[in-house]
Amino acid sequence: MSTEFDSLVSLSDWSSKLAELLAASRSAAEQSDEQRLVIARRLTEFIAHSHPATPEIHRLDEIASAAARSLAEHVSSDAAERIASRTALLEILAGELDAIRLRNDATALPSSSSIAELAAKLSTIAQDAGALARLRAGSPQSTAEIRARIGLLAATLADLHAAIVSRWPVPAEPGVDASGTVFPEGMRGRP
Repeated sequence: MSTEFDSLVSLSDWSSKLAELLAASRSAAEQSDEQRLVIARRLTEFIAHSHPATPEIHRLDEIASAAARSLAEHVSSDAAERIASRTALLEILAGELDAIRLRNDATALPSSSSIAELAAKLSTIAQDAGALARLRAGSPQSTAEIRARIGLLAATLADLHAAIVSRWPVPAEPGVDASGTVFPEGMRGRP
């Protein structure tokens, strides 16, 4: 397989080729990492193919080696800077995530047991308000305004209870008979 170095014979040929590669390396220093690595490989191939083994050719090889190393260091330092930049970005994002978690923890909903307890209390309040509304409606001493307010209270509490139960399922409530007596789950349907 032929290379760009096959036709080089004299010290002048090798010097001219190295000058060409050094010009390419100066240009590549301002280009992408890929282009820098291509030129660094060409400089390494220059070293591998250079001959004869004279002190002058060895000096050209040292120059080519220094240029290849410089390009490789440029690539690695850019990579290190990119890694540092990405690490800093990841730290910022982790901080933002922690802040979101703290805000979420501060506004977190109660546990399911707390919600069930709240729903049970609201159910009791709604039942009591309903019973009070029925009692006031049947009493000749109650005024229309009191009946209306109690009705609104009962409706609001019932709506709140329904909203909580629809959003967070809770265990079934114990049965209630016509007198308002609560029967435990195992006693429902028994006389």
